[in-house]
Amino acid sequence: TSNTAGILLANTNNNQILNNLVSSVPNGNGIWIQTSTNTVAEGNALQGSTNGLRLDSSSQTTVRENMFLDNLYRGFLIMSTSSNNQIYRNNFINNPIQAQDFGSSNVWDFNNEGNFWSDFQNPSQGCLDNDLDGICDAPKTFALNKQDNFPFTNQDGWFNKWPIFTSTPVTQATVGQPYVYDADAVDPNNDPFFFTLLTSPQGMTIDQTTGLITWPSPSTTSSIS
Repeated sequence: TSNTAGILLANTNNNQILNNLVSSVPNGNGIWIQTSTNTVAEGNALQGSTNGLRLDSSSQTTVRENMFLDNLYRGFLIMSTSSNNQIYRNNFINNPIQAQDFGSSNVWDFNNEGNFWSDFQNPSQGCLDNDLDGICDAPKTFALNKQDNFPFTNQDGWFNKWPIFTSTPVTQATVGQPYVYDADAVDPNNDPFFFTLLTSPQGMTIDQTTGLITWPSPSTTSSIS
């Protein structure tokens, strides 16, 4: 309990810190990276320390697919001397301060994928997902005006993404004219899926396999969403 770090990396380049469980460093950091470049920290579980991970005077660090859980003060701390680091596909869960970035030019997402934040995952917390793609429609902002532009709505959301519609919907129906819309979608994980109507007017049906929507005789001229 007197250690300042569970794992300390200092004055070195081109290293990887992979798949470690670091817990209960109450007076220090789970992982502490100092004066280093081109480090990859991936697949680590960091729990119960003052800071789960701390960067000092380090750049070009990639931090991805780590779990920051129940740390005592911060999940992740970047000091002002650290810049040009990339952080994405991490879970930040129940840390008093999820992340604090005093540095510059650090990027909290990559290829339209950010991180999961337990305090930003539903509408009451500001996370809306109107297009159901598993990414919040608004960025997650946190301490010091930094932001994750593509926060996930679910823990480990990068492993199982929602299907994406590839067709343009027909949004108008006219009385007496049959309505037809052939919905098309793809699943990024190549998982099987089916189509369904959550709500629909009387007489409208959908083929669960093909996505073909038919409404033989619309009773009113209406917009469809």
